[in-house]
Amino acid sequence: MLGACGSESTQLAAHEYGGARITIVSLKPPENDTVVIAGIKLGLAELSFKENKNLHINYLYASDSLAEQLAKLDDQGESLIITLRTPCLIAAIKSVKKTDVVFANVTDPIGAGAGTSPNEHLSNFTGLASMPPIRDALQFALNIKPGASLIATCYNPREPNSVLAIKIAYGFLTNRYVRFHAEPITPDSDISEVLHKLALMNPDAIWLPDDNTVSAQLDSALPAFKEPIPIILNTLRSVPAGAIAGFGIDDSIIGYATGRMAAHVINGVSPADIPFGNSTQRNTLMNYEKALSIGIQIPSYLGDGVKWTGSPPPPVEY
Repeated sequence: MLGACGSESTQLAAHEYGGARITIVSLKPPENDTVVIAGIKLGLAELSFKENKNLHINYLYASDSLAEQLAKLDDQGESLIITLRTPCLIAAIKSVKKTDVVFANVTDPIGAGAGTSPNEHLSNFTGLASMPPIRDALQFALNIKPGASLIATCYNPREPNSVLAIKIAYGFLTNRYVRFHAEPITPDSDISEVLHKLALMNPDAIWLPDDNTVSAQLDSALPAFKEPIPIILNTLRSVPAGAIAGFGIDDSIIGYATGRMAAHVINGVSPADIPFGNSTQRNTLMNYEKALSIGIQIPSYLGDGVKWTGSPPPPVEY
């Protein structure tokens, strides 16, 4: 394994506290991670770590000084640090050298610097990768727009997960002779303005990856977007705000698996001995009312596993 440290101080922290003490590190707004955190607590509880009994949970929200905050936390004897999303993992890789870390909601932990393979990684880090079904989302865009010539998106090139998503999308679309425009953004970009800029290109659809900069603003940006252009997400949580579809990973399942992994680490299993996992559970969420309002016909062959934000479409008559 790469690097060293972690488990001995972890067990000491749990013993001195009279229980385990962990910190969950996430991005703002914290509401975006409510479901995954609930899953983490459930996974921990099923392996006998129950909040306010033998488990104390602190929360740390990302800021410009996150790396410095994590360095201080690394000296406080936490039983475990759980990081949610790529920017939090990157900050932990930089700053956390002694405390064990379990990550979740990370598309590409290798690209983030956590290791060279699922088995060869930093010895105090392990976690669960969750690659969203990018090709499924893009194929859906082509299905609802036969003969599509342009798909547009935006992404933060400072996020390794987003760079990988753009690379996958570019290969998928260019192999199908569809033009692809990827607008780079910064953490300070106004996503409402970016969506308006993309709309001026008159794309057949706008596809948005699970980019943390984008996702943080979707619940306000989507309701403000009035153009009759379908928006398709690689996340589920913001579909009701105004996208027509989302193809993503179930946060409750990710959280549950992460919680169980965290419990094993607290109980003394070294992260060095736990390969990175990969969530393969895929969900699809459709917004029939939004599709209807912009004249989009959702295909009837999507399957029984599709969920709807409101009323499903009427049954097809033959």
